[in-house]
Amino acid sequence: MYKFQRIIREYRAYVIENPDTWLIHCKKRRSLTEAIKCAAESINHKKKRHPHQYRLIKEDLSLFANALLIYELEINDCQDFDELFVLVEKIGATVKGIGEMLIYDTAERIGCFKNVEPENIYLHAGTRKGAEILLNKKLSKKIKYISRDLLPETLNNPSLSCSQLEDILCMYKHKFKD
Repeated sequence: MYKFQRIIREYRAYVIENPDTWLIHCKKRRSLTEAIKCAAESINHKKKRHPHQYRLIKEDLSLFANALLIYELEINDCQDFDELFVLVEKIGATVKGIGEMLIYDTAERIGCFKNVEPENIYLHAGTRKGAEILLNKKLSKKIKYISRDLLPETLNNPSLSCSQLEDILCMYKHKFKD
């Protein structure tokens, strides 16, 4: 119990010191077109690429942004995060070099612009590993998200959003083994 309280405190301090400038940048865009472009290209206000996407090829990110822009009306019509995620995932599957981390991050950034947040904890790379350690079971790659109710009660803090819990599962996975 204490371990999770300490992790939550550490996470909150980290977020205060390191705000997600990529989310903030997308949120402040004047149009959905601009938000889609900066979300998919993973750039912030300083034109820096997000560390999750450093290794990706710039041209692949541009192709992804252009593919998403073709579906801008459908993206605009998405009423919740899951609907948005499924659409971004479908489009991302058609573009070379686009993986599950970029798909989630892009959907989260566009969702921030549209004011829609995940209602579940979406799994990818590090988040899946953290969930597997915490839940003590292997999770199929077919499982796209888990309910926050699966987390231990002290970690499933109602003051934390599912996006924040996703961050915690990824960032603190090494501390779940203790």
